[in-house]
Amino acid sequence: MDSGLSETKTLYEGLAPYLRFPETQLRTLQTVTSSSISRKKEIKSKRIKFTEQQRTALELEYKKEPYIEPIRKAELVEKFNVAQRAIQF
Repeated sequence: MDSGLSETKTLYEGLAPYLRFPETQLRTLQTVTSSSISRKKEIKSKRIKFTEQQRTALELEYKKEPYIEPIRKAELVEKFNVAQRAIQF
């Protein structure tokens, strides 16, 4: 990952005279890229871990389709998808 970042930085430094990027913009590019990488790591560390009981409750609530209006159904689908993703990691 870092090698790709350094290659990109080197590429931009090489093209800077032709593209008229000041050095500050090059530094900003690297900072933005670094912060997005750290943000992904932060999000990964905050993933929710559901217990088996919570997952079962979500599945049961999700399957009661005939009694749920469409908006509520969409909310449950989103919760269920988030729960499934959290369980996978």
